[in-house]
Amino acid sequence: MQPMAQRLGVDHQQLQQFLTSSTWDVGGVRRRLATAAVEVVAPEVWVVDDTGFPKDGKASACVARQYSGTLGKVANCQIAVTVHVATDTASAVLNWRLFLPESWDEGCVPGPDGKPANVHARRLRQQPVTLDAAGAKKPNTRVRPAAPSRSRRSAAGGRHPRSPTPSGTGRSG
Repeated sequence: MQPMAQRLGVDHQQLQQFLTSSTWDVGGVRRRLATAAVEVVAPEVWVVDDTGFPKDGKASACVARQYSGTLGKVANCQIAVTVHVATDTASAVLNWRLFLPESWDEGCVPGPDGKPANVHARRLRQQPVTLDAAGAKKPNTRVRPAAPSRSRRSAAGGRHPRSPTPSGTGRSG
């Protein structure tokens, strides 16, 4: 943050506060940046990729013990899914989002009866790494939960609260 603030000629604490506390619409900013990037890069291909960020603790959002292709192993990390445009000479990230592992999914939290709402959560707590037929470790695969009830759909404006919005921001409403 400090090198960026120095290049912009602003106080780094003010820049930090602006980025973390302001109520500006991140979706609008991302759309404008993506539009500009597509015009500048003139893409030959669109790339969807995942990137792993190793983490020591569990305080950061979406950190879990999971497979990372970047690391080539199961480790404590965050996974980001990104969309890029690219040519032989240039590339630009258009959008990104942290992958929500099951351990961070509210559906995995035990309900009032003490049983997890997501039946796969119990299996993951017992065996955090899935084994293939040969007994080798493989990443946990996520099974899409059943469709939400009508009341939950109507509360989210007709779509699941975590479903992508037309703007691609992931924010409902």
